[in-house]
This record gives sequence, structure tokens and C-alpha cells, in this order.
Amino acid sequence: MALPTKQVTWSIVIHVWLAGAGLYLFARQAVRLGRWASLAAAVIFALSGFLGAQVEHVNQLCASAWLPWLLLCVEGVADAGQQRRARG
Repeated sequence: MALPTKQVTWSIVIHVWLAGAGLYLFARQAVRLGRWASLAAAVIFALSGFLGAQVEHVNQLCASAWLPWLLLCVEGVADAGQQRRARG
């Protein structure tokens, strides 16, 4: 396998892993699911047809892999705002 082909393959593998890890953390922290439910959600998302269809479009796969992380950040900001309002 040529070097660029290996690099693209590793990029796909890493971004699919990032998508799964991000969704696992989002499910645990924001949705408050248990470990096994969060793991199932992460595996289903990482191996879903949505991400699988983006493998041919590497840039879109790379951007899609960060969606759970973005949602986790938005949830964190919203939670911090609620805590600030509660303190008064």
C-alpha cells in the first residue's frame, strides 16, 4: 500500500474512533446513560451508515466525527449557565 493510502486509512480509523469516543462521553455526561448503554450508543454511531457513507468523503467524515464533541461542549455551556442562574 502506498504511503498516502495508509495515511487516509489511518485518518478514517482515527476519526471513526473519535466519533465513538465523543458519543460515549456525551451519552454518559449529558444524557446520563449507564456504561453499557453509552458504549452501545457509541458503537452504533461509529459504525452507522451515516459515518460509513462519509468514508468516501474524508473531509465530511472528519467534520462529522467532531459532532458529538460539539454537542458535549454545548451541553457543558448550557449546564454552566443554569448553575450560574441558580446561584443568583
